[in-house]
Amino acid sequence: MSNKIWILALVAGVFGCSDRLAEMQQACSGTWELESRTLADGSMVRSPEIQGSIHWEPIDSRKAHVSITVVQNTSGKQILDHSLNTFEISTSAITRKRHVLIQRGYRDREGAPLSHYIRAKTAKGKASVEGAEVTYFHAAKGETGVEKGGDEGFKQVYSGDVMTSTYTDGFTDKWRRLQ
Repeated sequence: MSNKIWILALVAGVFGCSDRLAEMQQACSGTWELESRTLADGSMVRSPEIQGSIHWEPIDSRKAHVSITVVQNTSGKQILDHSLNTFEISTSAITRKRHVLIQRGYRDREGAPLSHYIRAKTAKGKASVEGAEVTYFHAAKGETGVEKGGDEGFKQVYSGDVMTSTYTDGFTDKWRRLQ
């Protein structure tokens, strides 16, 4: 009898976790448009100076394809940052595997501004759910590639049709779900 109870508890736990993951995916899925960027000095930048889109497409309850594009127009210079990623979520963690990164003018780099990886670059973070709000924290990496401690990195908070990304280097992006 105790084996049957244990199996029932295991099945209930798996389906409960699966439902929670599906809710997390639903909170993030769709196409998001960058509405504004608030800089460290409190000034706000909007379109046409900055534009962006995120497309979050669930593969299953745990994984999603996520593409992110941000274009800035500053001082007559256009800056592009585009990445193609696979995110894997659990109720307490998120893993981002970046497959392609295109940076045009974003940073001075030696070599080509297009990076694609034979093996995806992986970064781990934390996930939490409170009510209908889903939060992901992605830790920053130092120059040696080692994860920095503390709260350095960026945090994404999905709440209804608004997502806010806060970066420790001083700016906050506000995104709105289009669909």
